[in-house]
Amino acid sequence: MNPIDFAYFPLLIFLPCYLMLCVNATSGPLSALVSSIFKSNSIVKTVVWTLMGTCLIFCIICIVSAYENPYRSDYREGALASCLNLVLLLGIQNLGLTVEERNKITIDRDMMKKQAIAIAEFSNKLMSEGKKATDTIKSESAMPEDSKSKTEEESGEARKRK
Repeated sequence: MNPIDFAYFPLLIFLPCYLMLCVNATSGPLSALVSSIFKSNSIVKTVVWTLMGTCLIFCIICIVSAYENPYRSDYREGALASCLNLVLLLGIQNLGLTVEERNKITIDRDMMKKQAIAIAEFSNKLMSEGKKATDTIKSESAMPEDSKSKTEEESGEARKRK
């Protein structure tokens, strides 16, 4: 088997996935779908990690073979393509995490918008009813007067110390 054939096959699969995650125009369902495929399914995770290990081993074999046979360019090209596959797999995983975080932040932002709209409608409703802030304040209650302190004030005597 030619090393170039093995190295370019996964590249044809992972490069479009990586580009779909990178493009900001696909911030909707397409990038979320690609992210969920690579994150949620345990079989896909196993395949991806196995393929990453295979690419790493194949890259090392191609580098050693290129060192032993310096005149064969297919080993060097296979090593570079395998290394590119490995970098793309790591990039897809990191971009998948970023897409999931972006989706969570988008949901939080939408919830805050809904809450702000509800608060604005509530305050407009209160203002349209004609209530003012001073109308809602309760009047202070009078403090109960103590009969003992009243008698001391009337007698005019200073407080006795013990």
